Amino acid sequence: MNKNIKVRKNLREQISRDLHDHLGSTLSTIALVGDAGQSSSMDKMKSDLRFISEEARELTTILKDFVWVLKDNDADSQELISRMNSFGNTILEAKNIQSIFKFEPKICNITFSMEQRKNIYFLFKEIINNVAKHSKASNVFIDLILNKGELVIEITDNGVGFDISNSSNGSGIRNIRERCSLLKAKLSINSVMNEGSSFKISIPIK
Repeated sequence: MNKNIKVRKNLREQISRDLHDHLGSTLSTIALVGDAGQSSSMDKMKSDLRFISEEARELTTILKDFVWVLKDNDADSQELISRMNSFGNTILEAKNIQSIFKFEPKICNITFSMEQRKNIYFLFKEIINNVAKHSKASNVFIDLILNKGELVIEITDNGVGFDISNSSNGSGIRNIRERCSLLKAKLSINSVMNEGSSFKISIPIK
């Protein structure tokens, strides 16, 4: 019982940090843009309103994500995979990036805890957002497989690549590493300038 209480306490603390990171920064940005827009020209004001509208829709999506991951019951991974596929398609398509999402059907039979579900999903979102913002890719390949008691997620793009040594302190890469640590997952990042990048995450499921 004490162990379960400790696990739930740690999870609540993680969720509190996540909410602060996801919602706090976005709300602050909306407030700053709104304040600045009061003295802007009409064209600038229209641009600011479009930005605020987009950010508000993103907040709605984030809140829906948190409602989903906070379900009390452990769940199989079918809905998790469906959400990952939908998010990847939506974000990458908006950047004119074609994505191919493949997974082994037997993954749908795996049961994940609330904490695992949360960290896998937000880890995936972090990588996809990173690819959409920085890769300038035309194609992204997403593969989910089971291998020797691990769920392996591999995301590969044909974009411009990046210098891993210079990006290790960036917030995106740092967040990816932190999520992997919470999942006790192995992370491999490979990138070649002007050829593309790949992220491989091996998550223990036993």
